[in-house]
Amino acid sequence: MPKEIVRAKGIIWCATHNHYALMFSQAGPSISINPVAYWVAELPEHEQMQYLKTNSKLKEEWDLEFGDRKTEFALIGVRMDPKEIEAQLDNCLLTPEEFDSDWSSLPNPFVEEKVKN
Repeated sequence: MPKEIVRAKGIIWCATHNHYALMFSQAGPSISINPVAYWVAELPEHEQMQYLKTNSKLKEEWDLEFGDRKTEFALIGVRMDPKEIEAQLDNCLLTPEEFDSDWSSLPNPFVEEKVKN
């Protein structure tokens, strides 16, 4: 993360973890990304319909191709250059070739920590 960003938090959609909504949290040098739930779009269709029937906001935001998958987070910083931050975030997006590829073949961008007993 650029040093100008002192706090960030939100939900992210990652191609290599396509089934899960990931919670992204950053405070200073500490960063965590953890699965918090399945996307509703990953559930069986009858369960999706139940969620859409009872949640008007979800229904309004539902994308016909991607369902409820999205990236939405807030950044707090000092003297941030919005254009530079946007350019850096754009570098995180899939290229058209990657988007059209088999996402399971993409490298995992996360180092997964092993829990010691």
